[in-house]
Amino acid sequence: MLTMALGQFFFVVVLKASSITGGDDGFHGVPALVSDRRVFYYIILVLLVLVYIFAKRLINSPTGRVLQAIRENEVRAGMIGYNVLNYKLVVILISGAIAGFAGSLYVVYLGSAFPALIHSDMTMKALFMTVLGGMGTLTGPIFGSILVTLAENFLSAVMQRWMLVFGMIYIVIILFFPGGLARIGQKFIKKKSDVKASQATKTEAKV
Repeated sequence: MLTMALGQFFFVVVLKASSITGGDDGFHGVPALVSDRRVFYYIILVLLVLVYIFAKRLINSPTGRVLQAIRENEVRAGMIGYNVLNYKLVVILISGAIAGFAGSLYVVYLGSAFPALIHSDMTMKALFMTVLGGMGTLTGPIFGSILVTLAENFLSAVMQRWMLVFGMIYIVIILFFPGGLARIGQKFIKKKSDVKASQATKTEAKV
């Protein structure tokens, strides 16, 4: 809630400081990295993979293990000697740097920067992507963002109330699949591997 409140505060500041920020009109004419959109797509794809590898290594590092312990039980992590506040500050700085990097690339993609980009609606959209894909996973938010973006581009052309349909899907996932799409996929894969393992065990027993 504090993050959203700060976001709204800066949104108002950007609107009011129109002599510096351009107000509602924002900035225009942001130079593109490359002229070819396809090349820009592949650049973004490579950067996504690099960020994913960095996040994966961070999670599997000692610092990442401590962060997971804090997520599971903050009080217990503090009782065994970890400085919870310092670890929280570190992960907030890292996530903020990644989000800022992604935001700057999005501005380059658009060629403009508008106040709407820091509105609470954008924060809710990112949260929606994360919850839909699966919180606590790395692949979940990626799939969630792909799904939401496809819905914006294609469902909006088919039906006017596509957000209502998406909202219903969101409620169903929250109620019945709190782990998101990624957790559903992980459970399916695990169940399939367990079935194969049991079949292999039965075959060995017969032999």
